[in-house]
Amino acid sequence: MTSLEDDTKQDSQTELQDQQRLSDGQEANAEEAYQEPETLSDFLERENGNKDRFPFGIVWNAIPVISWLVPILGHVGICDSQGRIWDFQKTDKVGINHMQYGRPMKIWRYYPKQKPPKNAELEEAEQQENLIYESRAIPVQWDKAIETASQAFIHRKMSWTKCNSWHHVCECLNDYQTEVKYTPRKLLWTFAKKGSWPSFPMALTVYLPPVILILFILILVFFIQILRTMV
Repeated sequence: MTSLEDDTKQDSQTELQDQQRLSDGQEANAEEAYQEPETLSDFLERENGNKDRFPFGIVWNAIPVISWLVPILGHVGICDSQGRIWDFQKTDKVGINHMQYGRPMKIWRYYPKQKPPKNAELEEAEQQENLIYESRAIPVQWDKAIETASQAFIHRKMSWTKCNSWHHVCECLNDYQTEVKYTPRKLLWTFAKKGSWPSFPMALTVYLPPVILILFILILVFFIQILRTMV
C-alpha cells in the first residue's frame, strides 16, 4: 500500500480554515478574481524554527547508532515553499510534516534569506542577484519538483544503499534544476559544507556520542595494556 502522508492534523485543519476564509473573501470581493502569487522572499520570511518550518531548505537528523558511529551520516528531508518537510521514510511512504527520527537537527537553506543592501547604490551583479527574491515562479517550480519526485518514491522499495532519503532529496533537486546533477555523495558533501546547526547544543547532541564512544574504547585499550604488563 502506497502513501503520501501528512501527519499534522492541526495544519490540515488550519489549511481548510484558510481555504474557507479565502473562499468567503472571494465571494465578498467578486472584482478581485485574480490573486498575485507570492514571491520567493515572501515565503522565506515565514521560516519558523519553533515549528520546524524551513522554506526551501534541506533538513537532516541523526539515525540512532549509525550517526553515533559516523556523524556525517543521517536521514534527510526537503522542505516545500511552505516549510513542510517531505522525507522518504520507508517502502511506499513519503512523510509530510513529521520527519522520521525526530526534529531536524541541521539545515541547509537552498535559498538563504535576502541580505539587506549595504548602501543604496548596488552594483549590477548584486541587482541581478536580488531579482531572484522577487520571483513568483520559483515557489511553484520548487513545490512541483518535490511533489513529482515524491509521487515516484511512494512506488519504490526502501534500500539503505540504493534507494533512501538521500536519493529522494537528490531527485527533488534534479527535477527542480538542471545546472547541478546531485547524487547522494555530492549531496552529502554539499550539505556538510553548507549546512548549519540551529544551536550549539544541537550540534553537541550529534558529536558527543561518538566522542564518548572513542574515549571509552581508548580507556578500554589502555586498561587492557596495563593488565598485559601485570601478567
